[in-house]
Amino acid sequence: MYLQLKNIMTDEMCKKLIQIYQNKHRVGRINKQVFEFFTRWNKDVDMWIKDYLNAQVIPLAKEKWNFNKDHFTNIKVREYPTGTFYEPHVDFHHPQPSRIYLSFSIALNSEFEGGEFVLEGDKKFPIKKGNGLLFQGTDVHEVLPITSGQRISIIGHLIAEK
Repeated sequence: MYLQLKNIMTDEMCKKLIQIYQNKHRVGRINKQVFEFFTRWNKDVDMWIKDYLNAQVIPLAKEKWNFNKDHFTNIKVREYPTGTFYEPHVDFHHPQPSRIYLSFSIALNSEFEGGEFVLEGDKKFPIKKGNGLLFQGTDVHEVLPITSGQRISIIGHLIAEK
């Protein structure tokens, strides 16, 4: 199950998040397939993002997955330069039966080619600026190689009680 998030973030919000990310909160890390950059938000930025997502995404998610208590966790920016990708994986390996584990990816820019989001091996989503995807974090997903440009996305997880 998944939910496409159309125009979930405005151009202004996307630009603001990229600016914050590039100017203040960039921390690099090597992963198997991609040199990733993660943000270390300050508390004000973290609350602003969580409040926005709570207002915009949670009502859509509750309607689709029918859950009660919830909270966002692990929100960060991920950068994919040309030639990078993320191999097939799941975000939650040992889910508890009483919980729903959702993940999301929202593109903050459109200045890239490739980088389609693939869910369950065959569902391809070319996610562009301000749009995203909310999906079960226990489903296999990947990001195909960026063929030109640089993809910048905000990603995170939502853990909810059934």
